[in-house]
Amino acid sequence: MRQLTALWANDLRNTLRDHTVGVLLVIPLVFALALRLGLASAEAGFPLLADHRGLVIALFCLLASAFPGLMLAFILLEERDEGLFPVFRTLPISPRRFLLARLALATLLSFLYPLIILVTVQAIAPLPGWRIPLLALLCSLQAPLSVLVVLVLAGNKIEGLAVIKVLFPAILLPAAPFAVAVPWAHLLSVLPAYWTYRAFVVITPEAVALATVGALLFHLVPAALLLRRFRRRVFL
Repeated sequence: MRQLTALWANDLRNTLRDHTVGVLLVIPLVFALALRLGLASAEAGFPLLADHRGLVIALFCLLASAFPGLMLAFILLEERDEGLFPVFRTLPISPRRFLLARLALATLLSFLYPLIILVTVQAIAPLPGWRIPLLALLCSLQAPLSVLVVLVLAGNKIEGLAVIKVLFPAILLPAAPFAVAVPWAHLLSVLPAYWTYRAFVVITPEAVALATVGALLFHLVPAALLLRRFRRRVFL
């Protein structure tokens, strides 16, 4: 446990040292404040937003939870550019545990950010207590998946930026079926974020359970496949 704590502390220090990456830690907190103070005013100016309040909050939660994954992806790509990955094989912990520990930290932060947002907006958009941690958990699933997508598809930080440009539409576009009544929009259900949005907007416990199962499958199965490919290509 001491080794993992030291590893997490080192990652956070590296993040804060790089101001470009470190700002990613602050932006989600700005989202929470903006929603709490500005959502009511935005709905007054654009009444249609009131009909999609849950979707707007889901959008901010998913964006906030994406930042820790992107932060870790940048750190790992920088380490790859510096040729540090072969050194990881000599660490006291196995490469597999080393990678999983770092993914766990990103996932934890990706859970805390939407949790903070959902608690902050409870006064204007109340939810049953049991749904708040569940929705935050579903948002956090995209952290390990996005990190692994970037690491597998990108060979350096420049390529990583190109992959991230594709990831953001993949996070944002699945909100469309819940705002626009066109049948083809549900084809976006093949994207993992679709199921997280669905968990935010449905009402009945049965519908929430179905959306939860969909989110788990569409996030964890691809993440497991990508992790296996990454470990074979880099650590073995």
